[in-house]
Amino acid sequence: MNSDHHPPSAKCEIVAQYWRGIIPSLTAKKYDAIMASMSITAKRQEVIGFSVPYAVGISGFAVMGNSKLAEKPGAGETYSLDTQADAAKKGIAHISSFLVGTSVGVQGSTTASTFQDKYFKGSVDIKKYKSVKEHNLDLTSGRLDAVLANATVLAAALEKPEMKGAQLVGPSFSGGEFGLGAVGLRKEDAALKADFDTAIKAVAYEGTIKTLSSKWFKVDVTPIDRLLQGTRRSRRVRHANIQEIRDTMYEVDMTIVGGGLVGASIAWGLARSGINPLVLDGDDLDLRASRANFGLVWVQGKGLHAPHYALWSDASAKVWPTMTKALSDDSGIDVGLRQAGAYTFALSEEELEAVREDMESIALETNGRAPHFDVLNRQQTLERVPGLGPDVVGSIYCSADGHANALRLFHALHTAMQKKGAAYRSNHRVQTIEPTTEGFILKGHGFSVISRRVVLAAGLENERLAPMVGLSCPLKCSKGQILVTEKSQTALPCLSAGMRQADEGGIMIGDSEETDSAKISSSSGISAVLASRALKIFPALSDLNVLRSWTGFRVKTADGIPIYDQSERYPGAFLFACHSGVTLAANHALIVAPQIASGKLEDDLSAFSARRFDAQEAE
Repeated sequence: MNSDHHPPSAKCEIVAQYWRGIIPSLTAKKYDAIMASMSITAKRQEVIGFSVPYAVGISGFAVMGNSKLAEKPGAGETYSLDTQADAAKKGIAHISSFLVGTSVGVQGSTTASTFQDKYFKGSVDIKKYKSVKEHNLDLTSGRLDAVLANATVLAAALEKPEMKGAQLVGPSFSGGEFGLGAVGLRKEDAALKADFDTAIKAVAYEGTIKTLSSKWFKVDVTPIDRLLQGTRRSRRVRHANIQEIRDTMYEVDMTIVGGGLVGASIAWGLARSGINPLVLDGDDLDLRASRANFGLVWVQGKGLHAPHYALWSDASAKVWPTMTKALSDDSGIDVGLRQAGAYTFALSEEELEAVREDMESIALETNGRAPHFDVLNRQQTLERVPGLGPDVVGSIYCSADGHANALRLFHALHTAMQKKGAAYRSNHRVQTIEPTTEGFILKGHGFSVISRRVVLAAGLENERLAPMVGLSCPLKCSKGQILVTEKSQTALPCLSAGMRQADEGGIMIGDSEETDSAKISSSSGISAVLASRALKIFPALSDLNVLRSWTGFRVKTADGIPIYDQSERYPGAFLFACHSGVTLAANHALIVAPQIASGKLEDDLSAFSARRFDAQEAE
């Protein structure tokens, strides 16, 4: 009990006791608590009480190193019978295939014995023993081919001289019959239970269980999933009876890291699916793409040499009206969607030809399923768009494009997600994420979160956080700059790639990219280039004053295509990164979020996995 987290007045005395008499001796008050990897079972709960769990019950097989069984693969893997049922089933079948006809020892009246009877009875010769020590002795003497026992007990035993030559074989298993290890207590000792519960939650949250179990047992046994049971809404836990080493701990089912347009869209979609996530957001002065968004619902030109991205963008644009209606119903906010098509203007024949070639390539690569577009010469463009300057030689028009008020969209998503049950915490920058056996511990300055599942939608921070959950998110620098004019009483005649008139009247001018700057400050040189091009397209803009300019860093992946991923190494971890937070907001809320809620991204999103970069490197 050498932990800073047990009640200060507690003095612990260790009492040795045979397993068969361990519960009767507790009820007879020979000692006050049982800490012996005892699993919580319904039968035991009829007699004694339990603290919150401090360990996931994990059991595995051991054999002698000179046995043919020692060559079998799978050691080091752990499958949960509850959350990884399919993988666990395959693991059991794998072990059964090479244990057929062998003799396997197990301690009687244990969860390991129950597991052995359920899955191996009839195919192996099961021999039951009074203690682990006894079946280990028969294993080393050659009277048994294998033993099954608690992984922590086996790990400790394998370090002893008498078990020299023995080793683990095949995967280990948790959940199901193995349950969760907790402190056994007399039912009437409510105060002692409260002390243990507080201390266990503290050491789980602080990572002490992970550190100690990994050191001594070679496996993390932190029972995150059970600690979350019954906490559908995020709740704040104050550490009583212990020195507070952190200000706040949250216990939740789902955490979304990032409260920008991507994170908020997913949070709202999850809340609509019946899951109330905790959204952890950074500081107000963090580098945020959502703050500098241009607000386009844009399809044309997206997905060159990536037809899946072209069609995904088009699909989202098509369901934007549906999302807008639902978002208005949930938030009471009109996001100002306008989808009347848009133009890409060219100031030279070479520029027009380059855009035309890209659009035709996208049409060919999507087998004609990309939105229709028109290639217009100068005269055809003038017939549709009045007031163009003499330098405009033509344009590309696509009816699928539109725009919305990006800041109002941001406000509506946050309002709607919280009304639907999501919890939002600003100034909660996540510094570390620690995977555990059945969940994750997220830590930042002054807080910690125990979460069964986690969604990384942290924009530029995804690149740093992704490896912590077994994923990757390669990004490249892409800084954009925007000019905003005073409100104009004259309406801009159309929407274009680099200019849009907000519903309040001001005109936004953008479409720049810097790839070698880490400074957030705007550039007067780029402002001049943006203004010059805008005036060449619409000379009448010269009558307006520029009120402000700002910059932002796009969340742009290494190839410009979104990354949607889920972790194979740490199930329950998802990652989403893209620079089309407005365009794809509808898909994120209405399609992606329900898939996250179900626990698995559909196969049609696999092309967006970051594993594509591994394939490119191998070529």
